Amino acid sequence: MVLKNILRFLLLVFVQSAILSQIGLPLNIHVFIYIYFILLIPYKTPSWLVLLLGFFSGMTIDVFSGSVSIFAFSATLAAFVRIVFFRIININEDEEHGSPSLKDMKFRRFFLYTFWTSLFHSTAFFLLDAFSFANFSYTLFLIIASTVFSVFLIMLCEVLFSKKNVD
Repeated sequence: MVLKNILRFLLLVFVQSAILSQIGLPLNIHVFIYIYFILLIPYKTPSWLVLLLGFFSGMTIDVFSGSVSIFAFSATLAAFVRIVFFRIININEDEEHGSPSLKDMKFRRFFLYTFWTSLFHSTAFFLLDAFSFANFSYTLFLIIASTVFSVFLIMLCEVLFSKKNVD
């Protein structure tokens, strides 16, 4: 299980830093696939480790992209949102043994989980990147567009690469 998560982390960091960060999407829209790693951390992982893994994944992207801790902060916030989300929805004992997935959480709950985590991540990223409210409408557009594209790509990956059929 640990090896699988390490390989997933390496693959997502590679895709984020070598492919998605290099693609010039129109209007400076970003797609954040690397937060998929944070979304799939097993349920039983202690909160402090989830936050540490979020920080580490963001810092890794920062190193490859040459940014100054914007990804680290945004990914740590995404990890925090993940912790809060699972405390709010009260996961069943049956679900606690694996990792969050479309099969276990069903479409609606997994979509909301992905959406809120991505929205908070994108909001933190673009507000830190702009560091101003001068062009707030443009920043708001970037937050919404990046969230939509990120959620779409994460849901697509979950459908394509999930081993189990979805009900």
